[in-house]
Amino acid sequence: MTLPYLEQPVWRIGPATVSLFQVLILAGYAAGYWLCLRRAARAGVAMDSMHRWIAFVALGAMLGAVLFKNMYLTPRPSLVALRFAGISSFGGIWGAVAASALYGGYRRQSLSEWLRQLNVLAYAFPVALLLGRVGCALAHDHPGIRGTGLLAVAYPGGPRYDLAAIEVLFLLPLSAVFLLLGRTAGDRPFAGWFLTVYGPFRIWLDRLHESAPQGWLGQNIDAWAGLLSLLCGVGLLLAPHRRRGAVATIEAKESRCWESPPTSRSRETAERQSPSTNRR
Repeated sequence: MTLPYLEQPVWRIGPATVSLFQVLILAGYAAGYWLCLRRAARAGVAMDSMHRWIAFVALGAMLGAVLFKNMYLTPRPSLVALRFAGISSFGGIWGAVAASALYGGYRRQSLSEWLRQLNVLAYAFPVALLLGRVGCALAHDHPGIRGTGLLAVAYPGGPRYDLAAIEVLFLLPLSAVFLLLGRTAGDRPFAGWFLTVYGPFRIWLDRLHESAPQGWLGQNIDAWAGLLSLLCGVGLLLAPHRRRGAVATIEAKESRCWESPPTSRSRETAERQSPSTNRR
């Protein structure tokens, strides 16, 4: 039993051709925009510049997705010969992070403020990516190796894995969990959670590539990008604990420094005020 091979609908509007894939990409950006605003209010992020920040991050995600896709081409083009060859999810992720960092530096945000905004972005990212991957699955532009079973798609030339369809199945429960956790107030480490689970998933999914783009040291690009995501996610999850531990240590040392040893006069006063144990 395999998944059915579905053709995506295409509409002609005058001289232009619009596919469902393009509509879903736009829907992903719109959903991400709305979810960021909704989560920012609950996470305590200042709303005065959220619209500008989201627009800047969305632009960074677009540029990153387009530029990073050139890394998958063979041969790879030079910096002066980059072109539109599609979009890359890893490029969108790191493009959005880079744009958020640039915006935070321009606004002179503290590290804690920047991480809080990054968690807002990561909260919305699974849903936005899910809509885009549904479009990829309908366009069938990520065919994998041949296979059978529930994860295979009945391609016209024979059943094979559709990597976009598999990612849709991964993102559905992840999006549901994030939406559920995001209903509570306060900051939550969504960036660390997302990168920690998405990186290993992409490393595993990379094994189903039919012709994976080669990277470095015998590993292809997706494997390296997945490893980088995992390391960054673990670092984001551990950083708050290290910071809280360091602050607690400093406070404890300062409190000991300010404490003075009891003098003989204070000891005599304490003895006079305490009841005698021999008194009947």
